[in-house]
Amino acid sequence: MADLTSANVTVTVERRAIEGKTRRNRVKIVFGNGALTYPANGVPMPAASAFGMKVRLDYLTLFDENDGAGIMWKYDRENKKLRGWEFDYPAGAEGSAVELDAAADAPAAQTFYAEAVGW
Repeated sequence: MADLTSANVTVTVERRAIEGKTRRNRVKIVFGNGALTYPANGVPMPAASAFGMKVRLDYLTLFDENDGAGIMWKYDRENKKLRGWEFDYPAGAEGSAVELDAAADAPAAQTFYAEAVGW
């Protein structure tokens, strides 16, 4: 199976706001179909312009991770990727979060709402 790429990520800017020299946009992020696999170190995000920015995306704050699969998503600012974590509960042991397996896990459709901040 092929990995998810930034071309497989759809970003829709739903609300735009400028505060001083900072843009703060509410965005909808959609990717995944159960056929494309999770790439090593996370799902690459499109260019800053997809988030309504002219120069750079400083950070994304996910505030609605509507994921029935139990995956916890976090934005990796340095690498511009969304990284997925699921909880592993081995028999008789405490659970811990483990990153999705690259080239093995294929996330179902994911829809997030986030605040994109930058310029």
